[in-house]
Amino acid sequence: MMTPTRFRECLVILRWPTNVLAEIVGLQQKQVLTWFVGDKPVPPSVAEWLEQLVAFVTELPVPKIDPEQ
Repeated sequence: MMTPTRFRECLVILRWPTNVLAEIVGLQQKQVLTWFVGDKPVPPSVAEWLEQLVAFVTELPVPKIDPEQ
């Protein structure tokens, strides 16, 4: 079960405000905010998906870009 703290950490890592996540998953922002504050648990499918996205984002190195390009 994803804690509200972990949920907020995932959103920070992904740089997603709650309204963006709500749009992506097709919910009202109000519903996502209930997860954010801990009034309702994050659904397991959403929690697993977020954890997988966070793992991908944190493990994938940022590309090196030549400032001359």
